[in-house]
Amino acid sequence: MDRLKQKFSDMQAVVTVLAVLLMMPPIILIFNNAGIVGQIPVVVAFIFGAWLVLILVTWWLVRVSNNMSPEKPEEKPEQINNHTPLVGTDI
Repeated sequence: MDRLKQKFSDMQAVVTVLAVLLMMPPIILIFNNAGIVGQIPVVVAFIFGAWLVLILVTWWLVRVSNNMSPEKPEEKPEQINNHTPLVGTDI
Protein backbone atom coordinates (compact mmCIF):
# COMPACT_ATOMS: atom_id res chain seq x y z
CA MET A 1 0.00 0.00 0.00
CA ASP A 2 2.86 2.37 0.81
CA ARG A 3 4.40 1.74 -2.59
CA LEU A 4 1.16 2.67 -4.34
CA LYS A 5 0.84 5.80 -2.20
CA GLN A 6 4.39 6.76 -3.13
CA LYS A 7 3.51 6.27 -6.79
CA PHE A 8 0.60 8.72 -6.54
CA SER A 9 2.81 11.17 -4.65
CA ASP A 10 5.35 10.98 -7.47
CA MET A 11 2.58 11.50 -10.01
CA GLN A 12 1.49 14.65 -8.17
CA ALA A 13 5.05 15.97 -8.39
CA VAL A 14 5.15 15.20 -12.12
CA VAL A 15 1.86 17.05 -12.65
CA THR A 16 3.27 20.07 -10.81
CA VAL A 17 6.40 20.14 -12.95
CA LEU A 18 4.32 19.62 -16.10
CA ALA A 19 2.07 22.54 -15.11
CA VAL A 20 5.07 24.83 -14.69
CA LEU A 21 6.55 23.76 -18.02
CA LEU A 22 3.28 24.11 -19.94
CA MET A 23 2.72 27.66 -18.70
CA MET A 24 6.22 28.92 -19.50
CA PRO A 25 6.44 31.56 -22.24
CA PRO A 26 8.48 29.45 -24.72
CA ILE A 27 5.74 26.81 -24.82
CA ILE A 28 2.91 29.34 -24.94
CA LEU A 29 4.62 31.27 -27.75
CA ILE A 30 4.46 28.15 -29.93
CA PHE A 31 0.69 28.65 -30.08
CA ASN A 32 0.80 32.45 -30.33
CA ASN A 33 0.44 32.69 -34.14
CA ALA A 34 -1.28 29.35 -34.71
CA GLY A 35 -4.62 30.85 -35.73
CA ILE A 36 -8.16 30.82 -34.46
CA VAL A 37 -10.39 27.93 -33.39
CA GLY A 38 -14.09 28.74 -33.15
CA GLN A 39 -13.41 32.48 -32.86
CA ILE A 40 -10.98 31.85 -29.99
CA PRO A 41 -7.24 32.35 -30.50
CA VAL A 42 -5.36 29.04 -30.21
CA VAL A 43 -3.05 30.45 -27.52
CA VAL A 44 -6.07 31.23 -25.31
CA ALA A 45 -7.60 27.81 -25.98
CA PHE A 46 -4.26 26.17 -25.11
CA ILE A 47 -3.86 28.08 -21.85
CA PHE A 48 -7.38 27.41 -20.61
CA GLY A 49 -7.41 23.84 -21.96
CA ALA A 50 -4.11 22.98 -20.28
CA TRP A 51 -5.28 24.65 -17.09
CA LEU A 52 -8.52 22.62 -17.10
CA VAL A 53 -6.71 19.34 -17.76
CA LEU A 54 -4.21 20.03 -14.97
CA ILE A 55 -7.02 20.79 -12.52
CA LEU A 56 -8.90 17.61 -13.46
CA VAL A 57 -5.79 15.43 -13.20
CA THR A 58 -4.90 16.95 -9.82
CA TRP A 59 -8.46 16.45 -8.58
CA TRP A 60 -8.36 12.80 -9.67
CA LEU A 61 -4.97 12.18 -8.03
CA VAL A 62 -6.08 13.72 -4.74
CA ARG A 63 -9.34 11.76 -4.78
CA VAL A 64 -7.60 8.45 -5.47
CA SER A 65 -4.87 9.05 -2.88
CA ASN A 66 -7.47 10.00 -0.23
CA ASN A 67 -9.40 6.80 -0.92
CA MET A 68 -6.23 4.78 -0.29
CA SER A 69 -5.73 6.18 3.20
CA PRO A 70 -6.54 3.73 5.96
CA GLU A 71 -10.00 4.18 7.32
CA LYS A 72 -10.25 5.36 10.87
CA PRO A 73 -12.45 3.25 13.09
CA GLU A 74 -15.76 4.88 13.67
CA GLU A 75 -15.90 6.37 17.12
CA LYS A 76 -18.96 5.48 19.10
CA PRO A 77 -20.39 8.27 21.22
CA GLU A 78 -20.23 7.59 24.90
CA GLN A 79 -23.48 6.45 26.36
CA ILE A 80 -25.03 9.03 28.59
CA ASN A 81 -26.03 7.74 31.95
CA ASN A 82 -29.45 9.22 32.62
CA HIS A 83 -29.84 7.51 35.96
CA THR A 84 -29.48 9.83 38.90
CA PRO A 85 -28.22 8.21 42.06
CA LEU A 86 -30.47 8.21 45.03
CA VAL A 87 -29.68 10.91 47.52
CA GLY A 88 -27.96 9.67 50.61
CA THR A 89 -26.90 6.30 49.25
CA ASP A 90 -23.32 5.22 48.91
CA ILE A 91 -22.39 3.87 45.55
